[in-house]
Amino acid sequence: METKTETSGDPVAELAGLIEADVLAGPAFRDLAMDAANELIKGLPPELRGLFGQDEAEFAQRLDALARDGVDTVLARLREAGEA
Repeated sequence: METKTETSGDPVAELAGLIEADVLAGPAFRDLAMDAANELIKGLPPELRGLFGQDEAEFAQRLDALARDGVDTVLARLREAGEA
């Protein structure tokens, strides 16, 4: 799937747009994230397994939030590196 993006001249902003449109919105990424989270949960003590949510909808919301936080962190570091 090809996504059209406006060229802003800011490569980090362009990368952010691509991640938003092609990665986070895609079902393949969500499937991979859910698989990884389920593997992680299996290794947690039973009393901590609810940290990812009590039902499937809450689980999906938490994964989305974690993914967005991770993307924000990486993009912030790229911006910092570009300013140095």
